[in-house]
Amino acid sequence: FGLIIARAGSKRLKNKNTLRLLGKPLFYYTVNEALKSKYLDKVYLSTNDNKIISKIKNFPSVKLIKREKKFSKDETKAEEVILDFVKKYKKIFDIIFLLQPTSPLRKNFDIDNSIKKMVDNINIRKDE
Repeated sequence: FGLIIARAGSKRLKNKNTLRLLGKPLFYYTVNEALKSKYLDKVYLSTNDNKIISKIKNFPSVKLIKREKKFSKDETKAEEVILDFVKKYKKIFDIIFLLQPTSPLRKNFDIDNSIKKMVDNINIRKDE
């Protein structure tokens, strides 16, 4: 599955995840392309940003995760958000594919090619 992390409160570029690019908020591009992926069976979005929360309703197949304050700080690492997600959902995941909204030019075929390359690499190592 894909996990998009989009925190509010960026210091260097204020509200970067909701800034408009060609008329759409930045996070939209990542969500849209993740949903087109042939390998991502689910797409989750972790955020504390109320603007994103209100707009993600336009994507009913995206599972919204309201991020806790303790995981919404400047110094919070992506790894902490991922580990909290895994802890809360208590599922076994084959692959967690991290997607950040600050890559609006990434297309679904880029996502799929990355996943395929990673899986092929894992399979090669298993054979060794």
